[in-house]
Amino acid sequence: MVWLEKGPEHPLPVFDRLDAFKLFLMDTGLLKHMVGIDNSAILLKADYQFKGALTENYVLQQLKGQFSVEPRYYSTSREEIDFIVQHGMETVPIEVKAGADKSAASFKNYIKKYNLCGTSIKKRISKRWYNYQYSALSGRKTSGIFRLVA
Repeated sequence: MVWLEKGPEHPLPVFDRLDAFKLFLMDTGLLKHMVGIDNSAILLKADYQFKGALTENYVLQQLKGQFSVEPRYYSTSREEIDFIVQHGMETVPIEVKAGADKSAASFKNYIKKYNLCGTSIKKRISKRWYNYQYSALSGRKTSGIFRLVA
């Protein structure tokens, strides 16, 4: 279960909205089986809609246990940030995209709204992201999805 956040405030648990949450299944293989998805549908259909939900489940699996505070999400009537994690005194927005699409209007709006341009940490994960990303904390390139914050 991932709780809805009112905003990127520290500490995250204080600003949980207890009336709203998302449920995730922590085993993507079991999730695929439960909803009857065949691997070929995911691999061969670029526009397969459920691919986004599977990708979010996978990313959450990787985030769980890496931080002292469990991931949250943020949503308004116009935008949604897939996950927010707490790293020290920073709150880190994470946008997850199943494809190579680089557009992320909600993510960009959130960064502007909360003035996260500049030195704050923010991550967008997409199919393109698997090659290399620049680590905002360490100042060096890192590979792999699991190095969200170093």
